Amino acid sequence: MIVLDASAMVEALVSPSAPSDLLHLLATEPLAAPHLLDTEVLSTLRRLNAARRLSDPFANSARETYFVLTIARYETASLAPGSGSCDTTALPTMRPISSSPKRSTLLW
Repeated sequence: MIVLDASAMVEALVSPSAPSDLLHLLATEPLAAPHLLDTEVLSTLRRLNAARRLSDPFANSARETYFVLTIARYETASLAPGSGSCDTTALPTMRPISSSPKRSTLLW
């Protein structure tokens, strides 16, 4: 299982220096991420596009590629201060919010 955060996901989607087989690996391995991953990735792609660091077609392609991936999203409340524990050994037993690919109709 590969555990992703937004910076790693955006890097995989848009970096010219990302290994060529990285997206293939992400498409074939089980993926897990905090439930806020969608919001963070889309926000970063939108910001890069608005700053003209990504062209419209490239940003749209990155967004479409992202939503093809199947990612199990996990709640992060149990990791928050005051929740009783930050024991990361409990992570595999957490119930995923979603493991199906999401589709987006967001336009830039």
